Order: sequence, then C-alpha cells, then structure tokens
Amino acid sequence: MYDSKSDTLDEFRYQIGIYGEKIKETGILLEKVTKLITTEKYIYRNVSYYTCEKNGFYLLCRAGVDPQPETFPFGDNELSLCAIRGTNQMVNKQRGIDIYIPCYEKHHLLGILWVSSHHHQEVDEEDCIFLSEVVAYLKRRIKERGEMGKLK
Repeated sequence: MYDSKSDTLDEFRYQIGIYGEKIKETGILLEKVTKLITTEKYIYRNVSYYTCEKNGFYLLCRAGVDPQPETFPFGDNELSLCAIRGTNQMVNKQRGIDIYIPCYEKHHLLGILWVSSHHHQEVDEEDCIFLSEVVAYLKRRIKERGEMGKLK
C-alpha cells in the first residue's frame, strides 16, 4: 500500500522524536535525521546540514545519492542567499527542487539545512513546514543542551 506524503512526513516526525529521546548528542541526531529522510520512502534525494563559520559554510553531515561540497565560501551561492534573506528558500533546479532552511538563534546563523528533491512535483509547502519543524527541533535541542557553537 502506498502511503501519502502526509503520512510519510508524520512517520518521519514520529521517528525523529524517538531518535531525540534515545540519542543524547545533537550532532549524532542530525546524522540519523539526514539518513532517515533520504533512505525512507525516497522523497528526498539529498539532505545536508552546513554550519556557518567565519569564512563560509562547512558541511557537518549529509546523506543521499549525490556528493555535496565540503565548503562554500560566502558569496554567490544559494546558502549565502538563504542566510541573507533569513527565510526558507525553494529553488527550481534541473534535477528537482532544492529547499534551504536557515537555523537562526536571534541574529546568529547556526546553520542551513539543504534538501534536494527527486522530482519537481513532489515538493510543496508541506515539505517546507516539515523541514522547518526539523530545524526548530534541532535548534531547541542545541539550546537546551548548551551546544551553541559546538556543532562543528
């Protein structure tokens, strides 16, 4: 039986909650989350989380089928545009849609979740809501556990 995307995203939410209860270190939780949402149900092709450092963006973890660059300098790239705008970004690409979700603590950019879809028609506002919830959950964990600036 084929699950609807809403059902699949609800399953992801449930599993992330279970992971959150069992896994104490947020970096390891982030790795599990990226693997979960790229291997289960195959909605997303790639999921990467980049931290914001002094000289650019650095890959903290990734999962999926395509390799991602280890670093991006600040400048003319989608991560920089997302950071400047401070809001979720959906960008049409030839191979699908890329979604960028920034993680801010007040005015300080902690990182950006970058998700690539398999197909244009599979990405909509529901995906942005789900991914924003994931980022908000991770941010709460970082704050609660005193890990600000330690996810590197």
